[in-house]
Amino acid sequence: MSSDSSRIQYRAGLNKNKASRPGLRYEWFDQWHPKIDEALKELPEMETCPHDLLRSLIQDNGAHQKRVVVISENDAPVALAALRKRAFRHFELITNWIVPQAIIPAQAGAFVRALASLSVSVEVAGWRWKFRPEPSELIKRLEYYPTYGMKCSEHFEKYWRKSGQWTTVKRCRNLCRDFTFAVNPPDGAEWIIKNWGDDWGGIPQGEIADRLIAARYLEQRGRHYSFLLYDKDKPIAGHTFLIDREDLVWQVTHRDKTYDRHGVGTRLMDLAFQWAAENGLQEIDLGGTHGNKARWAPQNGEKFVMNICPGYLSQWQSVLRLMKKIRLRTLKRKLETLITAKQSNLSPRD
Repeated sequence: MSSDSSRIQYRAGLNKNKASRPGLRYEWFDQWHPKIDEALKELPEMETCPHDLLRSLIQDNGAHQKRVVVISENDAPVALAALRKRAFRHFELITNWIVPQAIIPAQAGAFVRALASLSVSVEVAGWRWKFRPEPSELIKRLEYYPTYGMKCSEHFEKYWRKSGQWTTVKRCRNLCRDFTFAVNPPDGAEWIIKNWGDDWGGIPQGEIADRLIAARYLEQRGRHYSFLLYDKDKPIAGHTFLIDREDLVWQVTHRDKTYDRHGVGTRLMDLAFQWAAENGLQEIDLGGTHGNKARWAPQNGEKFVMNICPGYLSQWQSVLRLMKKIRLRTLKRKLETLITAKQSNLSPRD
């Protein structure tokens, strides 16, 4: 594909996009283009996702439906968005949940209005931001969820006794005494991340590939750690963590369920707490989603999910969701009618 045909240019002010700002222009790319490099040279680097890492994530496109948008104003780039397509006119940032704090390279205060100018819905998700996202006319959905963590200077056992976790920790220490603990063994991150994707199902292969790219890049720089338990030479459980600032941040996990009676996941988390304290880290951050994390650590922050899109598109998506509900209710009524009719025609022998 030529560089000209790989680029589609729009002027936001000419679209029926009420969220656009006069003068904003955006160019979409479905493969690498020199203009992406030019924009990155002028935009500030994200602290947790430097341009080199972002470039690697963008260039590993494959069949993962990635798109890159350069947003400019007065012929100068104000933002660059690396996106993954999820549905018609619905995208997500490729850094969502993969690297904390990372949004998009953008000039100060520009990321929301830049994404809102694109005439598509963009899902932005993350945690450990240095500011708390607030509702606005450009953000159509904003949800907060608690996250859990603890300072490494605190007395872990004291909290676990209070939360009821201590008895489980002691039992799993005993049950797992014959297993071996390893940090960053060869191919450890790949074993954990690929199996995690299989465990959950529905995880886009593009996200799995991006997590592996980020893991390799950050591990080489001492910012990514894979903790594994082995039964002799066999890996049986693993957690991945990032170092953000001076904190150990949990990412993904996998365990061989045939070892559940040993509590290998619990034992590995116990070892992660010990490792963080012994290596001088300030805090261990477990993230959110699952309330049982409160047994390990108290709530210490928030994560969030938000959709940024123009108002007309948000209204259209609401209409589509309503139509889907109506169709499902109609289909349910038809099925109930058919089942009732079938049952009424059955004889006792049937």
